[in-house]
Amino acid sequence: MREDRSRHGPVFWLTDLSGDAATAAGPKAAGLARMAAAGLRVPRAFCIGAAAFRDHLEAGGLAPAIRGLEAEAEAGPGRRSAALGEIRRLVVGAPLAEALRSLVAGFWRDLGGAPAGRQPGAVRSRGRRRR
Repeated sequence: MREDRSRHGPVFWLTDLSGDAATAAGPKAAGLARMAAAGLRVPRAFCIGAAAFRDHLEAGGLAPAIRGLEAEAEAGPGRRSAALGEIRRLVVGAPLAEALRSLVAGFWRDLGGAPAGRQPGAVRSRGRRRR
């Protein structure tokens, strides 16, 4: 796994994000970090950085397929839902590289998560919990 181009590592706490947060984490995590910095209540959370996620897509051979599906999604509204569903299926189904999996597991344990060997849950963009 290549080193993240920001000052952040591949996985980091949202509270550790600063001005380069959008580059390091992506817009959703950056927004949560800004909310926390403003004093709003945000659950303790960590993020897989954008560079690490791109590396995951490349290493898993998913990037070319996703680029094709993105083009298909842009081709018309009738294709969008199916193409986005296939992208989600590819991303969710791809195993993490061992180094990244190990980092995520360590952060998860620090949150008081499940014992090693159990798959952690995640809150998806629409707020539904997934196992």
